[in-house]
Amino acid sequence: MTSDEFKELEEAFQNALSLEGAERDAFLEKLDRDRRDLAKRVRELLKADATGDTIAAPIAASVKALKEDGDDPWIGKTIGDWRLHKRLGAGGMGAVFLADRADEQYAQTAALKIMGAQLLDQNAAARFRAERQILANLNHPNIATLIDGGSTDDGLPYLVMEYVDGVRIDDYCDINNLVISNRLFLFQKLCAAVDYAHRNLVVHRDLKPSNMLVTENGDPKLLDFGIAKLLETDDYELTMARTGEGARIMTPEYASPEQVRGEPVSVATDVYALGVLLFRLLTGHSPYGPSATTPREIESAILEAEPKKPSASITEYSSTDDKTLSLDDLSEKRSVSPEHLRKTLSGDLDTIILKCLQKEPERRYATARELAADIERHLNNRPILARADSWTYKTKKFLTRNARPTAAAAAMFVAIVSLVAFYTLRLADERDKAQLAAAEAEQVAGFLTNIFRNADPHTAQGTPATAVDLLRSAETRISDLDAQPMLQARLTQIIGDTYANLGETSKAIELLEWSQEMRRASLAEDPLAYGMLLQDLAEAYRLSGDLDAAEKAMRECIIKFEEVLLADDPQILFLRGRLAVIFSDQSRKVEALETLQGALRKRLQSGSQHDSESLDMFGNTAHLLVDLGRYSEAEEVHAEVIRLSKEIDGPLHPSTLIRTNNMALLRRAQFQLKDAKRLHDEATSGAQKIWPEGHPYIARWTAGRAYIKALLGEFDEAFAEFPGAVEQLRQIRGETSNIHLSRLRFYGEALAMAGRLDEASAKMENAITVAVADDRMHASATNVLRVRLALVKNLQNRPDEALALLDLAASTSEWQSTRRSADMNATRAVSLSLLERSNEATALFETLIAGRSVLFGPESAAMIQLYTDAASHFRRSDKIVRAENYARRAHEIGQLNLPAGNWIAALATAEYAYVLAASGKTGEAEKFATRAYDDLIATFGPDDYRAIPLKELIDSF
Repeated sequence: MTSDEFKELEEAFQNALSLEGAERDAFLEKLDRDRRDLAKRVRELLKADATGDTIAAPIAASVKALKEDGDDPWIGKTIGDWRLHKRLGAGGMGAVFLADRADEQYAQTAALKIMGAQLLDQNAAARFRAERQILANLNHPNIATLIDGGSTDDGLPYLVMEYVDGVRIDDYCDINNLVISNRLFLFQKLCAAVDYAHRNLVVHRDLKPSNMLVTENGDPKLLDFGIAKLLETDDYELTMARTGEGARIMTPEYASPEQVRGEPVSVATDVYALGVLLFRLLTGHSPYGPSATTPREIESAILEAEPKKPSASITEYSSTDDKTLSLDDLSEKRSVSPEHLRKTLSGDLDTIILKCLQKEPERRYATARELAADIERHLNNRPILARADSWTYKTKKFLTRNARPTAAAAAMFVAIVSLVAFYTLRLADERDKAQLAAAEAEQVAGFLTNIFRNADPHTAQGTPATAVDLLRSAETRISDLDAQPMLQARLTQIIGDTYANLGETSKAIELLEWSQEMRRASLAEDPLAYGMLLQDLAEAYRLSGDLDAAEKAMRECIIKFEEVLLADDPQILFLRGRLAVIFSDQSRKVEALETLQGALRKRLQSGSQHDSESLDMFGNTAHLLVDLGRYSEAEEVHAEVIRLSKEIDGPLHPSTLIRTNNMALLRRAQFQLKDAKRLHDEATSGAQKIWPEGHPYIARWTAGRAYIKALLGEFDEAFAEFPGAVEQLRQIRGETSNIHLSRLRFYGEALAMAGRLDEASAKMENAITVAVADDRMHASATNVLRVRLALVKNLQNRPDEALALLDLAASTSEWQSTRRSADMNATRAVSLSLLERSNEATALFETLIAGRSVLFGPESAAMIQLYTDAASHFRRSDKIVRAENYARRAHEIGQLNLPAGNWIAALATAEYAYVLAASGKTGEAEKFATRAYDDLIATFGPDDYRAIPLKELIDSF
């Protein structure tokens, strides 16, 4: 027997062994018809296996023991904190049971998976441990989560997983007669889960309907990472143990060509399986038709056959026999007529699915997210990015597969091709352009594949390249394409955009501007491509702080898109939303909100309610509502945006983390400091998981969290974080960038809170000097710095200097948002009071208190500082009754809403003590003065400038 014959016999025997009863009989009958000699040998092996004379017998016995329904020895047992109640299923790795908590700490139902005793070979045990580690690292609403794990008393490993009470995704779609669009919505959620796993460096490798359950609520859940491939460096040895020679663990019908060949798998492997799944969900069939039934036939089809278009397959593969559904049945389960079903599948969906099923991994979608995005474009009637294979490519593949049969016809083939080419060039210019674009896309994909192949552990061998390393490598090789300037420009754009996403905006702008120069010649031919480049450039300018350049680029971008698309196209409306973000950064808040709300309203009317772009626009709306002081509206929108973001994008998606941080900013504005810190912690810890060390978002959020810690009185922690975060932003974004200067301002404000007034003043003054020196800096950023420096000047008892700064800031009126304007006026009121301009100060304080009471409520923690400052003013003005009213309210709100001993609450209590002393209530004054003094020296020490006069007051009683 040759090695090929032995392999064929082994595969047929393993396939038969996995079947039981009527299914095994049907398999053997078909084998009898096709290969009688092979069927005879398989029957002999099955007979020997049944008598226990083979090496497979112990394994089969172990699985059988776990699968038997009778006196199951596991039922009723307690494993760890879990009691087993019912066997849910069994397979090659062991058995799964329904379990609930046995410790009675709380009620919870779960699925507990035990590995069979006879399966504890080295590789199987490694896979089982790997599954536990993989699940521990994944946290996504559409992935079944790991709850617990360990070993039984007999040493058998087990996992405790979220119990998913659902049905297979294909069955769910058919039982509920889901239309094509609803099947696509469901599929998009699975793509998001798969993409999340990929971004956490896990390739599933066994995506199939039985691993995708849909709950009663219609939520899909991805299960069974038992043979997933880990890509983390720390798990390299484990990965190799599971992917070594001969370890082709897979489900044949959903396997990719590289899996069949035993080659390394990648993200593209899962994209292929998603394509097979989508083919089945939409057509009811496998891409390889009903004739491929044995593993060998399926593998041969995967390697050699070109899948038919889904729209064509429903007619060709459907029949009225017992093996396949008729076309009428297929259509009924999709709630549509056969003709409409064919029409729905043809075109975009044919192209999308066939792109997933390309034999070459680099020709598929690069990520599951790109696949989902193209489906979103199809659902919104927008052009998809995938393109059908060119005639030339198909011909080349045909000739490769059929080299011998076509050799004799080569001369005739060349003549025909020449004739056809002559007429094609004259009659199909537009098609040629599309083919050129597709060819360019292929070259781009090939170039990037070679670059990013360095990230594969098989290449890196324990030292994987970082994203920046790969970009540097790509950048150095870009000159290889000097002969193809348009392709070179496109690749430069991709690399530049990636630099921007990694926070290296200077490098991003350099490359994007270079790409812009190279692509100007293609303006007339491809305005959309040039428009997308301008969009990337506008975002890079915005991140760098060059807001005027950002606005100019974004406006030009919109003009380019309008040359091709309708004015109310969802993509143009999204771009208008991004223009609104630039307006916001320029502190044109009212204009920004009007622009954003108008674009969002039209976008929702077009049916784009469920996509990430609309969600981005919603989130920015909430952020603007905060700036405009519309806090209750902002809170409602923020909460809904975060909920949808976690559901649609996932909890660790960058947009979700940005939205979480924005909610933290709202909580800070509302002075709900504990909740603000919790949200900052959530955003920052998430950022540290998904972005490289030193990413600007990590640095800026770390500084934001440090600011909250200063407000809470956690000064040691705050000042441990501030210097590094501010310096990182200076290095990454530049000294004059808006984001660096704003965090430098935070640092200065925190120093002022801590009583280090001279240091605070110096930092603020230096920041203003830097900002004024840079012509690109928008006046709003400089004016915010002036307002906060004025606050420090008031604390230094230099109100004349403070007022001069405030007047200078007010001279540029367009920068003022409602919130910033209120901050400026609150500082102005204190300056006027210190300068003994009592009437002006009184009018301003009363106006501010009335306005903020409406925004926050009169008893909100956000009122503490304003009430305290007002009390001080009225005490200095000898209006003691009004002073006592405001001081008492500040003290009571501080005690109720801030942590015990908080310094802000202590200062409110100290002012209450001063007012009580001024009114002759010395007994109460001493009590409150002592309490405030104890809290202040616990935070700042006895030499703090705020504690010293309080000690003098106490000593005077």
